[in-house]
Amino acid sequence: FSYIGDGDAKVFPKLLSDPPYEDVSITKIEDVNHFSKKMLHHLQKIAKSLKKNNIDGKLGIRGSGRMTKKMMINFKHYYRLAILRNKTNLGDMMRAVWAIWKHKSSSNSEPHHEWCSPSYCGYLQALEKADTLKRVLNGGSQNANESFHSILWSLAPKNRYSTGVMIDLCAAMAALIYNDGYQSIIPVLSEITGTE
Repeated sequence: FSYIGDGDAKVFPKLLSDPPYEDVSITKIEDVNHFSKKMLHHLQKIAKSLKKNNIDGKLGIRGSGRMTKKMMINFKHYYRLAILRNKTNLGDMMRAVWAIWKHKSSSNSEPHHEWCSPSYCGYLQALEKADTLKRVLNGGSQNANESFHSILWSLAPKNRYSTGVMIDLCAAMAALIYNDGYQSIIPVLSEITGTE
């Protein structure tokens, strides 16, 4: 059986010394929320002992080299997510936890994003953006087609049946309106109706 505990030192030893069932071994699974809080407390202790010293010379607010309270809370949050998202695979969990550290210790001159995911890493997203933008290099727009279709479907709606002759007439009128405006159909209508 597995027991999920919050780190309370009294409960688990009691379960081991006085098991509730015979011939049953009990393993303790650490509560993820408490575990990530422990990590936060360790970071706070380290930051307090180092005070204003650099942590690896890089971490901090844009080169200040200091670990701020907000950064520590963010680390706790990312750490918790890395554990939860990989809770069934220790290798993936370790990789995800180290990816946080590598990501946060990266700089433009020394990027360490090989374990990051594009879902959260702005560096990898920026690399993907270049690939995405290549698709519209020298690109055009189909707005002209959309505009023409808008005029055509206003004359011959898609949800109503129209004969081929009617569609041809509406397509010709839509071409006139699209190219020269609504005034361009007046001479055509005058010709069709025999009025001037």
